[in-house]
Amino acid sequence: MPVRERHNEFQNFEKSREWESMFKPKLRKLATMLWSMERNPRRHITVHENQLKLSI
Repeated sequence: MPVRERHNEFQNFEKSREWESMFKPKLRKLATMLWSMERNPRRHITVHENQLKLSI
């Protein structure tokens, strides 16, 4: 697929607002996790790798 076509496809996807419903919950979850790690570092010394992976 040519780059231009891919770019247009991405722009359409962006406009569709579908990406918000897909990514916002994941970003919020990650942000909350990082915030709680900052608040109590001792509790979160061992963060499991799979917790940090965003399954997209």
